[in-house]
Amino acid sequence: MSEKEHTLTSITFDKDGKEQKIEVKDIDWAFTRENALYLVTNNDRVYTFEIKEENQTKIFDALHKANPQIILGAYAGERIGFSSLPNTRDLGGMQAKDGRFIRPRRLLRSAALHKVNKADKKRLENEFNVRLILDLRTDMERLSAPDPVILQAVHVHVPARNASTLDLLSKEVDAKHMVDLLKKADKTMKYLYEDLVVSEQGLKAYRQFFQLILDQEEGSVLWHCTQGKDRTGIGAMLLLSALGISKDAIYKDYLRTNEYLEAEKDNLKLRLKNHPEWIKDLDALYDAKKEYLDIAYRSIEDNFGSMDNYLREGLGLDQKMINTLQERYLV
Repeated sequence: MSEKEHTLTSITFDKDGKEQKIEVKDIDWAFTRENALYLVTNNDRVYTFEIKEENQTKIFDALHKANPQIILGAYAGERIGFSSLPNTRDLGGMQAKDGRFIRPRRLLRSAALHKVNKADKKRLENEFNVRLILDLRTDMERLSAPDPVILQAVHVHVPARNASTLDLLSKEVDAKHMVDLLKKADKTMKYLYEDLVVSEQGLKAYRQFFQLILDQEEGSVLWHCTQGKDRTGIGAMLLLSALGISKDAIYKDYLRTNEYLEAEKDNLKLRLKNHPEWIKDLDALYDAKKEYLDIAYRSIEDNFGSMDNYLREGLGLDQKMINTLQERYLV
């Protein structure tokens, strides 16, 4: 490593007996995974170095000092840490089966955005450069909790399901209506996960979902529903499948929602304190359950034979489109 006034300017290393050099100014992204440091340059070259965990902070500090524009770390589907958006997540850093990684600050999944505060809104606009927002909610949900204006972002309404009693979750409702919804929660949710992937409305929505993402070449894409669990989760499942992410990683991403919706679920329990007999049914309504995603996968297989056939025949994605998505979002 060469230094100038204690500032890291380049990284030298030996490869096949030859000295190689990476200019720090050319590094776009640095992240760690399993005791390995990955450096991604502006020409999409990926370099990997073995590091000790205790050295990570020192290395990141040195890289940031030398090049403040470097993106450090990878959320890999974990929440970003917004104070007003507990279930907004960056898929950057998730690894595809071919070894490539999803680029950071390009693909964001989220719950509703209407409660975003000024600081988080500014981060979405500047740090994450959100250019396209896909709103998967119904008309009633959007009227109850309209999206904020995000500078430079185009908002597109892509309703993934028809209006239903689930729309009540988008606003404050009294305990009686909530209890009525909970009575049918398990049946409703199981039907929903089949409906989202094979109904006429669901197929139309996710075809448009992919076409809009394909048309958006710059900045990041953010898609959301109300909770950021069901319609958003199906969108993530389908997009991650197209990008070649493993099924195990897709399930892990989907189930992570439970951690981020815990506070909201606890609030609902308080609203139902006079109806303790229904609190157990909150699990059916509010939890991201493996069996729900199982239903979606099984419906796809029953109707199309495989996920590949579904993406091609159901959603109209040919190999050229798949290649475009992978070249744009993987490195």
